[in-house]
Amino acid sequence: MTEEGTRRPLHSDPIDGLNISFSMSSGLTFGQLVLRLKTDGLPEDEQIAVLQQMIFFASRSDQDLRIAVESEGIEIASSLFIKTPNKRIKQLCIGLIGMIGQLGVEDEQKEDWIDLCIPLSKLLFSSNNELQRRGKNSLMNLIEQNENVVSGLLQIGFLDRSSDALNSIPSQSFSSSSPQTTITSSSSFVMNILTILDQIITIASEKISKSGKIMKTLDQLKRSGETAPIRRKADFLKNMVEKEGQNNETENDNEKSKEKIISLEDRIRSFEEQIHIKDQRERILQQEKIDSDQQIIRLNQQIEAKENENQQIQSRLTSSEERVQTLQQQSTEQELNIRTLQQEKAQHIMKIEEQQIDKNQIEQRAITAEEQIRTLTTQNTQKDQSITSLTKDKKQAEDKASASEVRCKALEQEKVQKDEKIKTLNQEKTQKDLKIDALTKEKTISEQKAVQLEGRIKALEQDRKQLEDKSPATQKENLILMRKMNEISKRMNDHLKSMVNESDLEKLRMIPWIEMCKDLSKPIGIVCGQEGSINLQRQIEICEYLIEMFKDIGINDENRKRCIQCGIAKALLNMFENWKVEEIKEQHSIAFFNLTFTNNNEIKQLLFTLNPFKGLLNLLNHSNNNIQLNGINSIFNIQLRGSETSSKTEIHPYFDSIASIGGIEKIYEFMNRINSTKSCKDLSAITIGYFHKARKIENVEMKNNVIKHLKSIVNDQVGWAKNASRIALRYLAQNSDNKNEIEKDGFVIPT
Repeated sequence: MTEEGTRRPLHSDPIDGLNISFSMSSGLTFGQLVLRLKTDGLPEDEQIAVLQQMIFFASRSDQDLRIAVESEGIEIASSLFIKTPNKRIKQLCIGLIGMIGQLGVEDEQKEDWIDLCIPLSKLLFSSNNELQRRGKNSLMNLIEQNENVVSGLLQIGFLDRSSDALNSIPSQSFSSSSPQTTITSSSSFVMNILTILDQIITIASEKISKSGKIMKTLDQLKRSGETAPIRRKADFLKNMVEKEGQNNETENDNEKSKEKIISLEDRIRSFEEQIHIKDQRERILQQEKIDSDQQIIRLNQQIEAKENENQQIQSRLTSSEERVQTLQQQSTEQELNIRTLQQEKAQHIMKIEEQQIDKNQIEQRAITAEEQIRTLTTQNTQKDQSITSLTKDKKQAEDKASASEVRCKALEQEKVQKDEKIKTLNQEKTQKDLKIDALTKEKTISEQKAVQLEGRIKALEQDRKQLEDKSPATQKENLILMRKMNEISKRMNDHLKSMVNESDLEKLRMIPWIEMCKDLSKPIGIVCGQEGSINLQRQIEICEYLIEMFKDIGINDENRKRCIQCGIAKALLNMFENWKVEEIKEQHSIAFFNLTFTNNNEIKQLLFTLNPFKGLLNLLNHSNNNIQLNGINSIFNIQLRGSETSSKTEIHPYFDSIASIGGIEKIYEFMNRINSTKSCKDLSAITIGYFHKARKIENVEMKNNVIKHLKSIVNDQVGWAKNASRIALRYLAQNSDNKNEIEKDGFVIPT
């Protein structure tokens, strides 16, 4: 298959019978010329000049030709060829495209053919006959010179574009207005494309898919081609693609089967060799095992024989070594003896010579030494004396230093003690000053009282004189009054003497309390003027004085202590225990209650030491409700010290004291009396609850009733009863039996 070729024209060669003339300067680049040619409205003369300059530029060198390809020379020439009716411009466009088409023929080292294949394929698919011919010839030349062009065409989709072009063949030929322009028919258009396809299929048939678009187009041309050559060509190309595909498949299958057979044969050979090697190894191992067993037997026999020989040899060696050692020791001893004898001999000789030489020197030295010894002895004696004196002095100095240290320490201690004594003396001085002031005040008060008493005595004497003038019936009364007056005056004198003679302020303060205690301890006189008795009114006055002094809680606690220490509290308790209940007055019970009306636990402890519960329990049997209330209040106040000073989980320390005299039962009986007031009932239940802190209430009836009553007043309007009942329930709840009774019906102790 031969086609018309093209060659690169020189600038003086005619193109289609026309000479190229230059009307422009050659200073512009090819890209600038392309841009110039793209401008709209460019005159034809300038278009001709630009095309001539472009042809000249492309013909200078291969590098310039590549620049022409990269600068869209073919595209601008083909578009201008279609647009212009000027024959001269068309010839120049064809010449430029043909020149650029020779680039693939002369440049075999170009690898990227895509940029060149795109414009040439456009020429091939053009509707102009001349452009088609130029495009076909250029592609044929490129394919013949370098088969890489085929891969470039395939990459730009040449097959699909060919299929599209063949499917859109114009139904009739068309011609231009110029008579010199040849117009291609559809048959030449198809044959040009089929010619290029023939080249592609012969070179790269394996890359063409049998199910592609081009195969359908070839099949259609085979059946309905315009001419017989077209149909034969299409049939030929289709068969070529199909045969090539079948041959490729069969060849590939044969090659794969051969490869599999070869690999299987190799594997069989390798397996046979491995089996043969294993058999040989097994035989060798069996033989080696037999040989090793025999060798082991032989070696064991040899080892036993050698062990016997070794034992004999060792016994011989030990005996020979012992002999050798003894001989060596003997020889060494002999050698040492010889050496020592020789050395001693030489030394004796040397000593004799030295002794003879040194004899004279020794005699001279002895003389000088004797003199030196004498001097040294004298010096030593002197030194010994000085040392003894120094040691004595040192001891004396040390003794003095230790004595001085002891004295310093003693002086420091004395100083500290004196400072403390000075402080204490200053404090005592201030206290004595205060005592003196108090004594002076009390002395003035006592003097005033003495003056008052003297006035009363004088008044009584005057009354006595007046009574003497009265009838003898009143003489007895006068005698009684005189005795009382004498007793009062005697007591006042004794009281004044004790106050004057007493220097201790505390004892001075205790004197009036002691006098009140004496009055409270005396029995009530039944007969007027009975000796050793006292009037009831006097006791009531003392109690009222105590009530007034101790009416407030937490005030006058020091006087409360004095009142207890002097025996007033015990005197009142003796009244409660020994008097008839109805003879006890309300003032007695209030006075004792006010002694307990304090937050000072020390005072409550002092009261507890007096064993107060027996006398106070007697007050519960009094007919006066106020005395009853004072009695139960006093019991509650005293027991508070025991409940508050112990932990919540400890039992009450005073429980045994009151339980031993049946006090719990008496309080419970008092609570259940019909005539007991609500306050007495509440306080009785609370007191029983406090005494049973962390202790089970053994009496079931008592437990049920006391807990029931306490639960009924946990929200009482009286704040004291509300708080105390809650505390009592918490104390009782420390015992499980009590707790079960409290928590009946879902009851919860309020907080």
